[in-house]
Amino acid sequence: MKRRYIPMKKRYVVLIVIAALLVCTGFFLLITKGRVSVKDGLRQNSRVYMTDIKLENGEISYTVVNKTFRQVGIGDKPGVQKKINGEWQFVSLYKSKTHIGRIVKPFSDQTRTFEVEKKTDDFTGEYRLIYGTAGSDVDRATGKVSTHFFEDQTYIVGYFTITEDMLAALSNVPDDKTHYTDGIRQSELMYVKDVQYADGEITYTLVNETDERIYIDHVPAVEKKVNGEWKYVPLCQIADKDHYSIDITQNNDKTYHFSIDPTITDLTGEYRLIFTPHSIDRWLYTDPETGEERLVILEGITCLVGYLTVTEDMLK
Repeated sequence: MKRRYIPMKKRYVVLIVIAALLVCTGFFLLITKGRVSVKDGLRQNSRVYMTDIKLENGEISYTVVNKTFRQVGIGDKPGVQKKINGEWQFVSLYKSKTHIGRIVKPFSDQTRTFEVEKKTDDFTGEYRLIYGTAGSDVDRATGKVSTHFFEDQTYIVGYFTITEDMLAALSNVPDDKTHYTDGIRQSELMYVKDVQYADGEITYTLVNETDERIYIDHVPAVEKKVNGEWKYVPLCQIADKDHYSIDITQNNDKTYHFSIDPTITDLTGEYRLIFTPHSIDRWLYTDPETGEERLVILEGITCLVGYLTVTEDMLK
């Protein structure tokens, strides 16, 4: 079989065309890769960002734009920071957060929304939404959480401002009636009632008056009022493996009980039962100076709290 002869001149033309295509492709990839630089303390790509951030009908909507030739992974919801005293600080803005990963395809955009938790007194101000990996550290002595970003990570960022005029968009957002009482974050819609003591057992009812299902660890941490201060007491001792979460459907309640530690001699007094979503949301911290154990609750956790007074007559 004879080979087809290609004249030398045509070969040069073909090579030039191929070279030109390679150059154009490389130039295209270089341009659409985007330029990475540090802006406002975060490493960002000029071609991947958030835009059209709006507060409407009790929801924040935003669009993630990806103008690169690579797909971009994002989470279910972005982190939220508010500028407070000139510094960006993480705040709670949405009702709930899941961990579903999502993909924004090359040269495309994706519009997403999330429900705003509630209207607060200091709701107005400057905000930014952030997608990307962040690290967090917990102060075991206080339960406070500090979050930091990584210098080698690239983040997707969008900015917006909430004004007084925009607060009308939150008029239909239910207030979860969150408050701090005795130093614990609580909600008037989730609480403990009918706490009773009899024959070595404490009975209680967990109440959920919200429109969503909640999950609560069935074992409470217990504190007793000693000289006017709440002190941790091992009233019920249950191994970690025996902790489990219970779910309470919307506008419902459930009743439980537990046996108290029979070795406790002085049972009379005021107590409070503290329930958190998970047992890991609270822990005991031993003061290195005094050796005293105290209960620490993870910052931002909403607890269900119930109160009980045990009298001498109840012990007869």
